Amino acid sequence: MSTGDTQQSLEDPCPSCGAMVRRGLVRCWSCGAFMRPEIAEAYERMQNRKPDVDFQPLPERKAEHAQGGTAGSSRTGNVSISDDDFDFAGSMTPKAAGGGDFELGASFSSAAPDERKGEVSAFSGGRRKKGGAEPQPAAPAEATTEALGASPAKSAPAGEKSDKPAKRRPPTESGEAHSTATAGDALLQVALQEEKEAERRGFKRKPGFDPVRVADGWFITCPCPAKVRIKVKESHRGKTGKCPNPSCGSYFTVPADLPMDEVPQAAGEAAAPDPAAGFPADPADKAGAYTHWLRDVRLHVVKPAKAKRKPGGHEKDFQPADLGFAREAGVVALSLAAKAAGMLAKPKKPEQVREDLLTELRGGKSVAETSALAKFTFEPDVLGKLIVEYPPAYEHESTFAGIPVFGEGRIAVKLPPAGAPDEQHFVSLTLTQHRRLQELLDGLFEIQAFGVGCPIPREEDVVHLVCHYSEDSLTILRNPAFHRADPETPLEAVGYRCESCGLIVSENSRKKEKIGGLEGKKLASAKCPKCKGKFGSSPLYAVKPKEAASEETPAKDTPTEAAPESPAP
Repeated sequence: MSTGDTQQSLEDPCPSCGAMVRRGLVRCWSCGAFMRPEIAEAYERMQNRKPDVDFQPLPERKAEHAQGGTAGSSRTGNVSISDDDFDFAGSMTPKAAGGGDFELGASFSSAAPDERKGEVSAFSGGRRKKGGAEPQPAAPAEATTEALGASPAKSAPAGEKSDKPAKRRPPTESGEAHSTATAGDALLQVALQEEKEAERRGFKRKPGFDPVRVADGWFITCPCPAKVRIKVKESHRGKTGKCPNPSCGSYFTVPADLPMDEVPQAAGEAAAPDPAAGFPADPADKAGAYTHWLRDVRLHVVKPAKAKRKPGGHEKDFQPADLGFAREAGVVALSLAAKAAGMLAKPKKPEQVREDLLTELRGGKSVAETSALAKFTFEPDVLGKLIVEYPPAYEHESTFAGIPVFGEGRIAVKLPPAGAPDEQHFVSLTLTQHRRLQELLDGLFEIQAFGVGCPIPREEDVVHLVCHYSEDSLTILRNPAFHRADPETPLEAVGYRCESCGLIVSENSRKKEKIGGLEGKKLASAKCPKCKGKFGSSPLYAVKPKEAASEETPAKDTPTEAAPESPAP
């Protein structure tokens, strides 16, 4: 039986609309009709069944001083709740001897208007004042009986209805009803009450207190039992933070009116250094307003419509560039790509283009006046929009869904919008360049949240393992992908891991046991001495010591002495 026949055998047509409904459902998914007639009939009977109501007569009670009746008199039976709305000016004859029911004559007239005017208290029959206290039940008062047709000018005693017309509430200016006009006041009272309740429970964010001026910011005290002191800066004014104390975790608000007092200094104490003093500029690098440079980065210009979302899709689409930093001017990205030369002229190298651009900036030209093929400037207030594109903190927030389109092991940074609206600009960095960028952003612009949460090793994140043979301790990198792509962090293989069973073997033990040959060239196809499976090639890397790396680096431009020629015979 085919899949289509099986699916049709599990579905029945709806008797109302004909839609195919899965067997076993009570109602049709399309029109809501019952699939089985007996269920529809049972539902109809259930809806038409009247509830069983037991009618019982109300107990007789003695009502005294009822509104509309004679003061001091009493009668038994059901009390009419509408007696206070009518004045009987015509004939009124009792229907029965009990006096409980009456027949109204033809001359009956209603004394109350068609529309009720005002609210009548259920306790005293008087009008309830707005904003006043709740009226109390009126005490029984001795009132004199008034004959029908008496003058209505006399004031009615307590507990009786007055003949004077009720005063209407003045309508609002917009002509809205009173309940509609006062709805906002009621909502305001509810909001104020909720705010007081939240403040009582401690949910309201409380501002920090006792700010103390220091060299590069303020110290505030978190309003928690631990009294944790937190250092804040100028950019944190009015912002909300979270207490770093794990046992507290409460939110606090940095005051917007932080004191601008001078930093107190002790006798003989030197002035506080400039935050950028930790990054002294090389006089040879100073060009115009820019004092620090990050050289030899890759500038990528990507059009989203033509983006290649695959590993290494834009690895070769770049221009060599330099990033310049200035505390007041911000950051500039200058392309080092040479302009098209003639057929016989050789294009300039990036080093020559760099020297020309620095010369132009030192000569007083602005960035816009330089001869750079591509140039982008970013003010200090937009540097907070720098985003680490790869590796991202969350893949769904990445433009390329966390794919290393600019090369494996390279850190991509998305620049703020600049230039053409249909282009996006990125710079890809090595691990060393990224760490330098973090230092410059923190020291010059006080940007500390750059790259927070991204899986980039800020320091040497290492793991300690033990060799299976020699029991030597191995200190290896947890994620060496970024180190391997950085030429300034040379690595060396200090051990290997079996891909089948996870056996750890150091390099010295591998040579001693001759796993994969003496040089390890056959390690990928070698058998594991423990599980007899395929060992594979999974090296464990560690950062090579600087002394060993400097010894292995050959000296550049070092002339070699030629061997003396043998004399001719």
